[in-house]
Amino acid sequence: MRLKLRNYTSIISDKEVMECLELLPKQYKELDIYINIFGSNIQYLRYLLKRFKILTFIAECILFIVNKFLKTCIDGYYNIESKDVYILCENMYKLIDLRLNNIEKSKGYEEYKEFITKDILKYYREQWIKYMIINILIHELTHAIQDKEKRLSKNWLKRFFTKWEKREEEIDAMRATIEFSTKYEDKFLEILNVRGITANHSAQEFKYKYNLKIRK
Repeated sequence: MRLKLRNYTSIISDKEVMECLELLPKQYKELDIYINIFGSNIQYLRYLLKRFKILTFIAECILFIVNKFLKTCIDGYYNIESKDVYILCENMYKLIDLRLNNIEKSKGYEEYKEFITKDILKYYREQWIKYMIINILIHELTHAIQDKEKRLSKNWLKRFFTKWEKREEEIDAMRATIEFSTKYEDKFLEILNVRGITANHSAQEFKYKYNLKIRK
């Protein structure tokens, strides 16, 4: 395993991350790059300043403002220049909370609402994010492989004006994520000690769909 981890959060342990990555094919494990996991965006920005990554810091500050205006967020990315993967857990929580806040509108809520307490939702929130971290890691590590094999587009203008779902490298990364998440789902859930979560990845709609199933 040549992958190296800098985990700045207690959301998921180093052991859990590395054991999940051990299941992936050899080409993933032989990537000589760092994975950086941050619990908050402020923590991430401080990291950039401490590393004197001033241009990246300025770009990220602008991006956070733009994303807030557009009501979007980036939960992870592969940096072509530094060859590092960055995972932003605060943004993942935003996506999870968006789903959880819509539970009252979901089918079957009236039947099961007495079982859907705040404590239960908090529990599933912490379960959810661990699984999401692994999924995002697979996606971004696939981009690292594409870069290593000279298959990752570096034309920023083309990337900016091409819809995400139309980019060949994104289609490839999604396929890899769906393939390995499906193949190793049970093992991932066991390693992460995640209970009660079912993940459904939709290639047709081309986005992550996380379903929370609550039973009596």
